[in-house]
This record gives sequence, structure tokens and C-alpha cells, in this order.
Amino acid sequence: LFPSQVLQPSSQPDPCGAMTTTARGKAAARRPRSSSRRRKIRAELEAKQKNSKECWDLQQQLLTPGANETLMNAARQMLQPAHYEEIIEERSVEGHCGYPPCKKPAAAVPEGKRWYARYAE
Repeated sequence: LFPSQVLQPSSQPDPCGAMTTTARGKAAARRPRSSSRRRKIRAELEAKQKNSKECWDLQQQLLTPGANETLMNAARQMLQPAHYEEIIEERSVEGHCGYPPCKKPAAAVPEGKRWYARYAE
């Protein structure tokens, strides 16, 4: 046999769908350990939950009339537009101006925009 005719192991998948031994070894070498991956996912979930709670707390503070400049700066940094829209809607339902630092009542709340929640026991 000539050297060009000698079969070399390849990392390409087998036509039948099975990977060769070399490809399995390379894939296993690139894959992170499952325990470290789980820790990373858990840490990301905990950070997301903490951020969600902080956003909710900030939204509750912005619902009271007359929010100060510090709260507004925190809102700019933490809240997404959807969070801020929820604040505006909730303030309008309560009859307050939609802008958190404003202490005035809402000019006119359209009848179609009023929501009432009923809780059954």
C-alpha cells in the first residue's frame, strides 16, 4: 500500500451516524464537567431570581406618589420598559399621575382602563 491509501482515523461521523473513536474523545474533552455546569446554571438562576425580586421591590416603591431622584435613577438602571409600563398602568388604575415623582392625581382615567380584582376565598 502507498502512504496515501492508508486509512487514517477521522473525526467525521460515520455514514451510519456513529462517531469514530477520535471524535468521541475530542467531544468529551471539550464538554465541561457536569457538576461545574450545574453550579453555573444554579448561580445564574439565583442571580435572575434576585434581580427579579429587586425589580419588584423597586416597582412597589415607585407606586407611591412623589418618588425621589434616587429611586428614579435606580429605575433607569434596573427596570426594563415593560416594568416601567406596568408602573404607569398601576398608578393610573389607582388614580395617580403615571410619572412616579408627580404627586398630582390623574387628569382623567378613561372608564375602559379601570380594572377591578376580585379575590374569592
